Amino acid sequence: MAKSKRKRKMKFERVSMILLVVVGCLYLFGSLTMNSMESAMTVRIQQTQEELDDIQSDIDGLNTARQEKLSFDNIREVANSQGYTLSYSNENTASASTDTTTENE
Repeated sequence: MAKSKRKRKMKFERVSMILLVVVGCLYLFGSLTMNSMESAMTVRIQQTQEELDDIQSDIDGLNTARQEKLSFDNIREVANSQGYTLSYSNENTASASTDTTTENE
């Protein structure tokens, strides 16, 4: 009887040791896999963030250009309503379109 208990104990120890090695290998493999996936996701997130920053700067540039155009159009409308014409070909940007001189003699 002592031999059979000893055999069972040795078999249990062997099975426990194999199970411990298998669980350790699974833990190691899982840990490496998770670290690899985390690194890949971090790289992908950084690339996406850079793309978003580029797109945001493009949007900001377009908004600035739109504001400049709206401002220019408003200036043109005001100048036209006041009887001025805008000319960007020389240093004077606004000139009177009608002669408003009066003679007080």
